Amino acid sequence: MRKPGYFATFRGTDYEVHILGRTWVEIRPDAVKGDLRRDFPGAIEYGSDDGRPWLRLPEDALDRYYSVRVNATWYGEPVWVEGIGDDGLIGIGYLGSSDFARTHGLRGQEREGFFGEVPEAELSEIRVTEKDLL
Repeated sequence: MRKPGYFATFRGTDYEVHILGRTWVEIRPDAVKGDLRRDFPGAIEYGSDDGRPWLRLPEDALDRYYSVRVNATWYGEPVWVEGIGDDGLIGIGYLGSSDFARTHGLRGQEREGFFGEVPEAELSEIRVTEKDLL
């Protein structure tokens, strides 16, 4: 399952965007084996939270900056994927009938949507949409 969100490609590697700025993106490289300043030239700021490094890259330093949206069908109803949990469950959002939502264990309300976690096997017609943002 493709993870939804914002992503930046820098020097041929894709990174999930942690924070969006007006003209920059903040990424958190998972495995930093070298020096951030050497490996990410052009970054405008560097730091670390709880021992996890982050850095801010100006948009003009990126190869690509894009969003990923994932939609699917769940028990015949359209849903969108919010995220993927560490336990493998898929976080979904649903805008539709409150009766359907309650019957299927979703939490929320009609105005703001219903949310829950489901096994990936329950999803069908999975559609991934990428949108370039540069």
